[in-house]
Amino acid sequence: MEEQKKTTSPGAVDALGSILRAEFDEVANRRQLYDERWLRDLRQYKGVYDPEVLANIGKNKSKINLRISKVKCDTSKARLMDLLFPANGEKNFSISPTSVPTIHPALIQKRAAELVEQGVAPEDVDEDAILREIAKDCSDAMMKEIADQLTEAPGRPSYRAVCGDVCAQAFRYGTGVLKGPLVEKRVRGRYEIDPKTGEWSMNNHEDAGLRPYYEFVPIWNIYPDMSVSDARKVNFVWQDHLMSPKELLDLGNMPNFSMDVVIEYLKAHKAGDAEPKQYETDLRLMGELETSSPDLTGKFRVYERWGYIQGHQLVGAGIDIPEEQHHESFPTNVWMIGNRVIKAVIAPIEGIEIPYHFYFYDKDESSFFGNGIPTVMRDCQVGVNASVRLAVDNAAISSGPQIAVNMRALADGVDPTDVHAWKVWCLKNGVDVRQAFAAFDMPSHTNELLGLSKMFSEFADELTTPRYMQGDNNAVRGAGDTASGLSMLMGAASVPVKDQVKSFDEDITKPFIKGMYHWNMKFNPKQEIKGDFDILARGSSALIAKEIQGQRMAQAVAITDNPRFQGRVKDEELLEDIFKSIDLDPELLRSDKEFQDWQQKQMTMQAAAEVEAKIQVIMSEMEKQGMDPQAVLAQMLGEAVQQQQQAAPAQEAVSA
Repeated sequence: MEEQKKTTSPGAVDALGSILRAEFDEVANRRQLYDERWLRDLRQYKGVYDPEVLANIGKNKSKINLRISKVKCDTSKARLMDLLFPANGEKNFSISPTSVPTIHPALIQKRAAELVEQGVAPEDVDEDAILREIAKDCSDAMMKEIADQLTEAPGRPSYRAVCGDVCAQAFRYGTGVLKGPLVEKRVRGRYEIDPKTGEWSMNNHEDAGLRPYYEFVPIWNIYPDMSVSDARKVNFVWQDHLMSPKELLDLGNMPNFSMDVVIEYLKAHKAGDAEPKQYETDLRLMGELETSSPDLTGKFRVYERWGYIQGHQLVGAGIDIPEEQHHESFPTNVWMIGNRVIKAVIAPIEGIEIPYHFYFYDKDESSFFGNGIPTVMRDCQVGVNASVRLAVDNAAISSGPQIAVNMRALADGVDPTDVHAWKVWCLKNGVDVRQAFAAFDMPSHTNELLGLSKMFSEFADELTTPRYMQGDNNAVRGAGDTASGLSMLMGAASVPVKDQVKSFDEDITKPFIKGMYHWNMKFNPKQEIKGDFDILARGSSALIAKEIQGQRMAQAVAITDNPRFQGRVKDEELLEDIFKSIDLDPELLRSDKEFQDWQQKQMTMQAAAEVEAKIQVIMSEMEKQGMDPQAVLAQMLGEAVQQQQQAAPAQEAVSA
């Protein structure tokens, strides 16, 4: 990656740093309200009561907290990931040439020359046909190249794993963040023999060329421009990094970073500059074993900003901007420690101005961040847990009588709380035992309270994922007892899932894959993959096509079961297509030879079973006639052996 020319003015850089740090502090203050909501979401997910709720629960009261939000979040994530990343390896995106494709002229000239060498007259060479053919080949090659880049990520999580984390936080907090693609030179450790000592040692080696990388960004570390509610209209996005001195020095050694500023800052802040944020303290206190704020001694807060900055501010920060463009805004990447700028460059990839992609579970126009499942069903989980706590408390208090004791009627030294079987109670003289004790039964309302809990649980199913999507069809008896009825219910429940798939397509897949396309157009040296292409996210369309195909498959199987059409369909091919439509590996099907071997084995086992059954019938008849079956079998076996021995000499003579 080319380094951008620096003509840094320290005063201008410090001024830019002060302006940007003030911008970060403002957006961090605005985000605190969301921090509090996310903490409540996480407590609800983990089954931990908010401190104010726990304080209002009595000392001897039940503190049960059913984690129904966790079940809903995990189920939704698992279902969405199965749809976005099918088990059969089908891609959830496609790349195709534009209506008027553009590719490198050298590729067209090369193909035309090949046709001429094959005997085609130059005037008969159809360049338009060549253009369309090569454009299709290039787009297919680009799609394969991107698929390989998403699969091969040494030292980093795979794209599927990263998207899993994005979806998990989207369902838990309402917003998931994917960052990338960006540029890196990957370093791999390799063992080598030291020529001087002859000993093995590990040395770091840079892989040839540049590589794209992408990563999941926790919601706690992201600070977007919240003056807008549409993620596509943000002016900037900040990311907070917590680094050790070594990590900060490694950062300073990267291209376009100012190592002088890094060293100067490290010397001035030997104990670090990181202070625990409120959400970090609350997250630590949420753990059962943690009771104090995190120790951040020696740590540094490093701030990364992607967004627009005016040209006249960038000039002072060391970036060459033509004077006639000083009034314009440019997409930039800025890194800071404290109020000091340690990097300021124009965004390195054309078409990728702010490399953050946001996926929302429940988005509305009232705020930038979305609502997660815990927020959507908060009242339902509160109602379920309140009802269950009351039911448990009522069951406990109504499990036995309440006993009232007249303390004046008891003899001295008698403990009224020591109640057990066969206890002898000592009363004062002349006191009627009926005046000393009275027992009262407390009414039980457990069934009513459990009914209330069920009502809130059903409301939660309506707001989020129904329970039969998790495999529990007890709540849908009747329709859920039959395969066709349950299939109809699952189809109806797939409607909101389709919306989630479509949102992921629009918010993550399409812009990210488009970013990968821009990355390869700029940094990939392979000319045979480049061209003017369209990017299509196929998650929602593939989901709809799969459902339609599945229904048609079921209809086809029903039709072919009719004896009138027996033998008219290639059963092996139909079965293979059915396996593909339900995301099962066709390799699970037996080959022709394996199927024949299996049939032979089944026939042998069936024949052996029939012989055994006949032997049992014969032995039963022998027993009825008073014969000893064992003796008869021994006699038959002996005769067979004797006949074999007599036949052996004759066979030897014939052979001789």
